[in-house]
Amino acid sequence: MTQDVALDWPSAAWPVGLAAGALLGLLVPWLVARILEPAHAEPDKRRYVDLAAARGLRLGSVVTGAVALGAMAGGTGWRWVLVPVALWVPLGVALAVVDWATLRLPTYYLAPAYPVTAVLLAAVAGLERDLDTVVRALAGWVLVGGFYLVLNLLGPRLVGYGDVRLAGLLGPLLGAVGWSELVVGLVLPFLGFGLVGVGLVVVHRDLGQLRRRLPFGPAMLGGAVVAVAAGPLIASWYLVGTP
Repeated sequence: MTQDVALDWPSAAWPVGLAAGALLGLLVPWLVARILEPAHAEPDKRRYVDLAAARGLRLGSVVTGAVALGAMAGGTGWRWVLVPVALWVPLGVALAVVDWATLRLPTYYLAPAYPVTAVLLAAVAGLERDLDTVVRALAGWVLVGGFYLVLNLLGPRLVGYGDVRLAGLLGPLLGAVGWSELVVGLVLPFLGFGLVGVGLVVVHRDLGQLRRRLPFGPAMLGGAVVAVAAGPLIASWYLVGTP
């Protein structure tokens, strides 16, 4: 006697995302290596080609890409918005690696990412036949991009202009996924950044680490991943826990 086994198609999103993220992670060293060096770089700045050839970068990128896209696919399920989310994975990992090593978010990728992201999100809105996707994406651009711009104007040491450019890209993407993802993705980077600072103090046993200049891009990108993966869950937990 045979028993039919039904595939739980929605829950299959995360293992597919896991595999796709691993494959996309293979692109990270290539993406890093092809960035043009700035004309007036500091003498001690690590060259992008050397950074791309660093030991362990490929393996780390594969693992990071797999975990990130697997988690986000599990959060979004089978929606068209998962396509631009997936395409952002290798670029996001490459930007995080570069920013952590050089304190730079290269315009080489951020500038062309604007029209590409806009076209992809417009296509998502059309395929999903959901005008709210456009509204949320525009709200994300204004809210997240505008917030980081104000911070930059208040003091460039708070966030650099590269962070402002990145915020203008992540905001629409988070908004296209959902309102909860947008709000959580705006808040989480600051919490994550603070935890990194505390972690450095604990590891080095040196309060002077709090004065160390740290890149904010990785916190922004990591916060976006968590927001897409679990934004509604985090938002509902906060609302339920709020008196």
